Amino acid sequence: GTSRTRGLSVDVGEQQAAADITVNVAYGRSIPQLTKAMREHIIERVQNLTGLEVTEVNIQVNDVILPES
Repeated sequence: GTSRTRGLSVDVGEQQAAADITVNVAYGRSIPQLTKAMREHIIERVQNLTGLEVTEVNIQVNDVILPES
């Protein structure tokens, strides 16, 4: 099987955290809108769950998934 955390790397300090994420995006989705929403959600969740300040969330789009025909 594949690891679910394969596209995620997090650096955690005493008061801050930073995340690097690699994702695949379905064809037709707005990459800027999707990554903005992801970034906001990740920052909110990490801060609420850990109390750490999220200094950065880097999102790399690895591939665009085309619909099967």
